[in-house]
Amino acid sequence: MGRVLLEGMRLQGIKPPHLKEIGKQEGAKIQLDFKRQLLEVAVSQRGLSVLILLGEGLHKFAHEPTHLALCSARSPFEMVQRWQKLERYIHSRHRIKLVAQAEFSVTLQHVALAGFPAPLFAEDLVVLGVILALCKANGADEISATFGGLAVFPHCNAPELKVMVESGSNRGADWKICWKHRSTREYPQVESVPLSDWPATATRVFQFVAESGIEQITINSVARKLGYSVRSLQRELNGSGLTFTEIQSSERVQRAGRYLLGNQIAVAEVGFLCGYSDQAHFTRQFKKATGVTPAKYRESFAGKSTGASTSTSASLSA
Repeated sequence: MGRVLLEGMRLQGIKPPHLKEIGKQEGAKIQLDFKRQLLEVAVSQRGLSVLILLGEGLHKFAHEPTHLALCSARSPFEMVQRWQKLERYIHSRHRIKLVAQAEFSVTLQHVALAGFPAPLFAEDLVVLGVILALCKANGADEISATFGGLAVFPHCNAPELKVMVESGSNRGADWKICWKHRSTREYPQVESVPLSDWPATATRVFQFVAESGIEQITINSVARKLGYSVRSLQRELNGSGLTFTEIQSSERVQRAGRYLLGNQIAVAEVGFLCGYSDQAHFTRQFKKATGVTPAKYRESFAGKSTGASTSTSASLSA
């Protein structure tokens, strides 16, 4: 989010503060206090209404895996679900709550987990702006949004917005996002390859897991797609000395190995992209499969030739 804010500020012609401090943080996670400083600077230079436009900085990262994982959803509704998964993965104290959905709209709330303070109004607007940018990247066209019934995008009533903030009437207010139509877009996928000696059914299970991306996939859903009962699928896989869990782990670890060898994505982010529930789960499962942690794997193998790296990843995931 921090890098998105910085790019959004630049797009809006806002000069970020403390350039030396930004330089130290930009390659990593930008701390919450510093993010809030950025928002204060943006408001001081351009007013409250600019906050919702900062999400446009997201488009600078259109080819990054997390962006692709979110935007390749089959609909804005599914994209919101993926965003919620990301919030759970990083243990965010603020979450998006789905209130209602219709064919061309979604109503959301930005809430805090129990025991944490509510989001700041500025944070509400920025996150709404990011969700709008994601909807646009997902193919939604002619997007509009209201916050507590007040129009904030694509045109914002700045004086009324200021009154809303000063009165505190925005607390817990719904966001409503609408679009008039949606165009389908194709996004590249990271390809995983099943082991050559697997039987056809195991190979198809592997492919379904690979196609699921960051989504949770169960043996029940795979069995339905293959036309099996769960028991029959388990029996056939067991006859080949395999289980659904082993196939799923093999695909996820192989996919994680490919991302780690690229050396461009944070280790924690790799786990999210590969469907793990949180970073601890990712580290535990990857080490179980390879004998080393994701960070050690990257340190040991990243930077080697593509062919050698791919074969190493495949053998370790076996």
